Amino acid sequence: MPTIPPISLDPIGPGASGLETGAAMPLNRELNIPDPDGFYEELIGMQRDLDDDQAMLFQARLLLVLANHIGDRAVLTEAMETARRDL
Repeated sequence: MPTIPPISLDPIGPGASGLETGAAMPLNRELNIPDPDGFYEELIGMQRDLDDDQAMLFQARLLLVLANHIGDRAVLTEAMETARRDL
């Protein structure tokens, strides 16, 4: 499998944002979606016509797209641990 080279998400350059390069942002646990009910309805609606296997594939793809967008391994690990808790 090919190695994905690291990318900078800071268009100005490392350190320009005032954050230390490589510093992890904490996982936001506060409500951060302006219309959470609307988002939930949209999420459910995207899967309404899918069978169980297709819905699981959609959820896995969505998770990977969002994980790539977040990009911070520490935040992703914390999110996985939070989601796994009490299961």
